[in-house]
Amino acid sequence: MAAVTAVNSPGSEPAVKEKRFYLDVKWVIIIAIVAFLMIFEVLPMLYLVIRAFTADGGFSIHAFQRVYTYPMNWTALRNTVVTATSSMVLGVLIAFPLAWLVGRTNLYGKKFFRTLFVTTYMVPPYVGAMAWLRLLNPSVGTLNVFLKNLLHLAENPFDIYTVGGLVWVLTSFYYPYAFITISRAMEKMDPSLEEASKISGASPLKTLWTITLPMMAPSIVAAALLVFVSAGSCYGIPSIIGAPGQVHTVTTRIIDFVSIGNQEGLTDATTLAVFLMVIANVVLYVSNFVVGKKQYITVSGKSTRPNIVDLGRWRIPITLLVVLFALIVVIIPFFSVATTSFTKNLGKPLLSFADGKLVTDNFVLRFWERVVTRESILNSAFHSLAYAALSATIGILISCVMAYLLQRTRVKFKSVPDFLITLGSGTPSVVIALGLIMTMSGRFGINIYNTMWIMIVAYLIKYLLMGMRTVVSAMSQIHPSLEEASLISGASWLRKDTRMTWDKIVAASVEGARGAVSVGVCCVIIGVIIGTVTLTSLGLNMGYLILSVVENTNIYLTGLLVMVMSTILGMGVPGVAAYVIVQAVAVPVLLEVEVLPICAHMFCLIYACLSNITPPVAMSSYVAAGIAGSNQTKTGLLSVRLGLVGFLIPFFFLDNPILLIGADTTATLAGSLWAFFTASVGTVALVGGLEGWFVRRSNWLERAVLVAVAPLMLYPGSLTDVVGFAILAAATLFQWFTRCPASPQPGNA
Repeated sequence: MAAVTAVNSPGSEPAVKEKRFYLDVKWVIIIAIVAFLMIFEVLPMLYLVIRAFTADGGFSIHAFQRVYTYPMNWTALRNTVVTATSSMVLGVLIAFPLAWLVGRTNLYGKKFFRTLFVTTYMVPPYVGAMAWLRLLNPSVGTLNVFLKNLLHLAENPFDIYTVGGLVWVLTSFYYPYAFITISRAMEKMDPSLEEASKISGASPLKTLWTITLPMMAPSIVAAALLVFVSAGSCYGIPSIIGAPGQVHTVTTRIIDFVSIGNQEGLTDATTLAVFLMVIANVVLYVSNFVVGKKQYITVSGKSTRPNIVDLGRWRIPITLLVVLFALIVVIIPFFSVATTSFTKNLGKPLLSFADGKLVTDNFVLRFWERVVTRESILNSAFHSLAYAALSATIGILISCVMAYLLQRTRVKFKSVPDFLITLGSGTPSVVIALGLIMTMSGRFGINIYNTMWIMIVAYLIKYLLMGMRTVVSAMSQIHPSLEEASLISGASWLRKDTRMTWDKIVAASVEGARGAVSVGVCCVIIGVIIGTVTLTSLGLNMGYLILSVVENTNIYLTGLLVMVMSTILGMGVPGVAAYVIVQAVAVPVLLEVEVLPICAHMFCLIYACLSNITPPVAMSSYVAAGIAGSNQTKTGLLSVRLGLVGFLIPFFFLDNPILLIGADTTATLAGSLWAFFTASVGTVALVGGLEGWFVRRSNWLERAVLVAVAPLMLYPGSLTDVVGFAILAAATLFQWFTRCPASPQPGNA
């Protein structure tokens, strides 16, 4: 809310001051976010806490006295603080050098390493814990056994079931939080202060210590906060790594109490959860205090690009060290998980040699066959992806709005939703789940229990802090003068220029009507053609004409004529309806030349759909041309050129059903997957040849080679695959070594 006071101009009669109130949209957003968090976060947490203090029917601290007198609980509290703090320190110590090397130096493979280092960010902690358990199991860990045999040790060197092992696994899976936050901020820094330091005679190390580190303080603190809260509230890794070694944390003890299954266990679990809430609040206060005292503006109204530090003779050794780190932390654990999924007996190697021959008896695909064929697993995967996508979309919208309110406005109480979001992120997932189940099942008038919304709400409460801290960290380095200049130019917080007025609506309607005229003419022509084909039985006779021409001998010529017929019958008709029309006439023709039914139907379906981009009546292309305001004929021809690969691919599975996985009942799953892989590579080569770009821009001879390679890869067969791979590899290497060198970046000259 805001008030505006109106007074008369000088020289006029005095008037009573008039106050007008208007509704500030920033307040509306803050109230909406706070209301959401109060209902779905504060209410469930408060309800659990109240139950903890009223376990005996009245106010009592008996539950706290009972919980905090257990020695195991005190050990769990200590382990939680130690592991979270250690993971935070190690995570930042690992992330900062990596972010500097990737963002500010000429390290080899920077783009590849940037993608690789955030891989663990996208993998569930359970998977990481299982990977390291497979590698560093004190008895049969793959890496332990390898090092023991290599170094001739008396016993395995590592024991994953310790505090150190737990800290290592937590660090390896939560350091990407710090890496993402620090690297993005570091790449956007204004290099002027660092340049001034170098001009003054400071060494690169002193510049890093006195200039770069203080400028990065807000991002480093935000990154440390993310790692600490995430590691402290994690349950998956401690339950798999810590529990077997009796290394308990607060989250595992909460699960232990919940699994008791009675009221006392639930009360004890809630009592322990209060500890994590307090820790989250303390960290939030320290973070705000540090960041609030020091703020560094590193992005102003001018375009800047950080200088690239030349590593010189250390470039190769440092790159090798980064490669070694990537192998240990990312590649080897994931590779162990991947190989396990193909292993029948975990006590034996996946592949071995005997008498000079490769033994593959321990390699099986049955586990993957079960995954891709079991309906319950497929449904679970779909639900996980759908709920995650919806939660991420809602979460990033809230994160961007909150980051703007925190960094760019002076609205009162804007820190309230920030505090609530941090509190929710620091709360263990199991406590959030219990609170929502107990309060959102109709007890307080809201019933979302046993629906997808309770899961989405839980995701938002738990993970909203990650998005908000990342956006806040980036926005804290952008000077507000850019937005102030926009406001001075007449723009509002929500621009009026984007609102639809009656004039804009009428203009859009007129433009849409103009575009619809040309499409309507095409529809009339389509009606005449389709009516002629159906009423005169021309469509039914087409099949007999095709068979009389090819005489049941040439499968590819039959396919070509069926393609033309499918294109004619499918003109101007939606994909499904076009397929229904085409299959009634074209499928019997293909069956006569001994094409499998599934291949025949897929062949007709593809060309029935492609008829919508095939001139002279390419409905999809014409509609797109009307929207873009381009020439319809040129758009139609362009759509054919871009979709040319789609016109060629169906011919390869007419007599090779293995390309359609499951169509050939005599083929194995491995053979079908290999055929699919080689066909995919052939498709890439074909596209590269037709479009004139593969590793670099191709000349006519290189394009001809790529086009010639494609049929070899698309046609299943060992000989064609070997020849095709050899030619494609030669073409790829030739283009790679003859490509133009990249332009030097500023700072490398």
